[in-house]
Amino acid sequence: MSRLQVTLRIVALVVVSIIGVSFITFDVLGYRLGAQPFTVKVLLPRGGGLYSDGFVTYRGVDVGRIASLALDRNGAVATLAIDPGTHIPANATAHVHELSVAGEQYLDLVPSSAAGPDLHAGSVIGQPRTVVPVSVYTLLNDAGRLIGSVKASEVRTISTALGQGFSDTGADLRTAVTATKSL
Repeated sequence: MSRLQVTLRIVALVVVSIIGVSFITFDVLGYRLGAQPFTVKVLLPRGGGLYSDGFVTYRGVDVGRIASLALDRNGAVATLAIDPGTHIPANATAHVHELSVAGEQYLDLVPSSAAGPDLHAGSVIGQPRTVVPVSVYTLLNDAGRLIGSVKASEVRTISTALGQGFSDTGADLRTAVTATKSL
């Protein structure tokens, strides 16, 4: 192997190493050269399924990430890392939404108006300006109590009334459905 080939291989190894280290430094670890993201705290009554490194959007457009999520004696505190140069009105309400059916949560910032100052490093969005979905446990518990509160005699009464109300109306219902379909 000639001296030139050895030199080229060493240069190629150094270039690949620099690319790998820069990828890990800037993409994986999130370090930036130049302007850094600014942090905003959101005080939530509960975590609402959010997680660190979750998406932060402004009117549905990706503007940052959830840097951390911590417990507080009044609920949870989400620290957001907002991309530099992003202008979000300080009167924004933080809505926790589901990104997919799998339950991946994200935080969407929705302003009440475009007027007023913008969020800046150190801004805090208080609990009154947050919307967190009902927990699955609460939803199932309330649905179970609702179903348990219905008496069997009331179900029979409603079934009988519906049966009597719709008796001998098959042809009329078919005509209404067909007319609606063509409309």
